[in-house]
Amino acid sequence: MACVRAILPLISSMVKGSAANSSLIKGEQAETQKMYRFELYHHQRWWFPTGWSNLLLPQDRAVWTDAHLETTPSINNFCLPPKTTSTLPETNQQKIVSWTWVDPEWSRYQDTTTDKNGWEYGNWHWKQWSPQSIGLGICTRRQKWYRDAQRTEYLIQLPPDHYRQQQQQQEDAAFCDNQSTTTNNSSIMTPVDPIIVSFDNKGERMLRRRSSNLSSKSVTFNETLEVCCSSSPSADDLYSKYCKSPKPQTFERFSI
Repeated sequence: MACVRAILPLISSMVKGSAANSSLIKGEQAETQKMYRFELYHHQRWWFPTGWSNLLLPQDRAVWTDAHLETTPSINNFCLPPKTTSTLPETNQQKIVSWTWVDPEWSRYQDTTTDKNGWEYGNWHWKQWSPQSIGLGICTRRQKWYRDAQRTEYLIQLPPDHYRQQQQQQEDAAFCDNQSTTTNNSSIMTPVDPIIVSFDNKGERMLRRRSSNLSSKSVTFNETLEVCCSSSPSADDLYSKYCKSPKPQTFERFSI
C-alpha cells in the first residue's frame, strides 16, 4: 500500500502529460505564454526661473522614450499591441496573438542611484547621472517607469479546406470589385457622333462670326428640305454651302 501511494502522484502526472501531448498532437488548441516588461523614461530639463519642465531643446531627446531613446507615448497614453490573427498555410493552422497587462498600473523604478521619487540627475549633455538634485552643472533629469505584460499565442487547427475556401473568397471579392468598376465606367461613357463633334469644333465658331452673312443668304424651302432629308451631310459640306461669304457687290458711282 505504501508503494502504491508513492507511485500514485507519478501516475497522475504522467496521465496529465499524456493528455496534454494528445491535445497538442490533435492540434485543437496550443497555448504559449511569455512575460514582457515595458520600460519608459521621462525626461525633463531645468530652466530659470520656472525650474524643472518638459520643455526641451530641439537637439534633446523626447520627453517620453524607451530604453533606446526612441519616442513613445506617455504612460497615460501607452497601449499594448492589438490582437492579431494570421493563417499558416503550410500547417493549416491559425495563429492568434493577444496582449494583456499583468500589472494594474505603471510602477516607478527606484534604487540607490535615484532619489526618493525615482529621478536621476545629469549634466547639460544628459550624462554623469547621480541621485543628487543640487549641484553645479545639474541641468537634466530622467525617471524610469515599468509595467509587466503577458503575450499569449494560440494555434488553432483549421479544417482541411479552410485555406482554399478563404483564397476562393478573396478571388471572388476581387472579381466583384472589377465587375463593379467596369459597370460604372460603362455607364459613364456615352456614344459620340463624329459629325456633331466636327461641327462643334469647326462650324459653330464660323457660324457665330459670320451670322451677318447667313442673314443675307436666301435659302429656299426646297434646299432646306434637301439638307434635312439627305443622308448625313458632313460638317464641311454644311459650312461650304451656308457659311461662306457671298460674292461682294459692286456699286456704280453717279456724278451730280
